[in-house]
Amino acid sequence: MDDLTEKIKQFAKDKGACLVGIASPDKLSNAPESWKPWNLLPNVKSLISVAVKLNRTTIFQLPKTLKEYRLNYDLVNNKLNNLVWEISCFLEKEGYEAIPIPASTPFDGKKSMGDISHKHVAVAAGLGRFGLNNLVLTPKYGPYVRFATVLTSVSLNPDKPLNLDICP
Repeated sequence: MDDLTEKIKQFAKDKGACLVGIASPDKLSNAPESWKPWNLLPNVKSLISVAVKLNRTTIFQLPKTLKEYRLNYDLVNNKLNNLVWEISCFLEKEGYEAIPIPASTPFDGKKSMGDISHKHVAVAAGLGRFGLNNLVLTPKYGPYVRFATVLTSVSLNPDKPLNLDICP
């Protein structure tokens, strides 16, 4: 599946993903019960993590750029949602099952959590490491990224988790 793995990664980058990584679902076996990927797709074999970078200047100028940051956040989430949807459609055309997990909403407002932890998937897929503040730090973009995930029934080649210190 080397060929399909690379094809999916290139497809995601061509559609606007800044980072793409693949993780095995067993990397989330210690996740809380409500975050286990096989609850949504019983025959899940791979998790695809995609990232889109946020506009750093808007973040650095907070709080005076709060409205602009909100727009930035919403636009990035929309881009991520489109990305995971398009990747899922691509995989279905290839004959596999795929579920796009949205970047933000919908989520359980009582628990303040979605169906899966995009940050944990991103770390398992080698896109970054957890920082002291529990944000995922990426080598290229630091913490200035958002993530979304695709669950799929195809066995793709997983990326190795990062094994280095990251100081953006």
